[in-house]
Amino acid sequence: MPFILLIFGLLIGGYALYRFLRRSTKDEAQKLLLSLAIGLCVLLIFVLILTGRLPIAAILAAVLTPLVAKLYGVLNKGKE
Repeated sequence: MPFILLIFGLLIGGYALYRFLRRSTKDEAQKLLLSLAIGLCVLLIFVLILTGRLPIAAILAAVLTPLVAKLYGVLNKGKE
């Protein structure tokens, strides 16, 4: 049952993302996708820490930190 709810939630979220991307401007879509990328990186590391895979989480944190910093810089470039 939890998997059915998860799949249903992912389908609703995917449809909402599709609808937003169809109606948004290029700048709004780019900022949303960059925010999603940063959020997914942080969520992945958090899940790995919770499941006890600390070495893998540490390696991913070390590898993804420059990428997340660059994405964050690109995301905040318009706020000058």
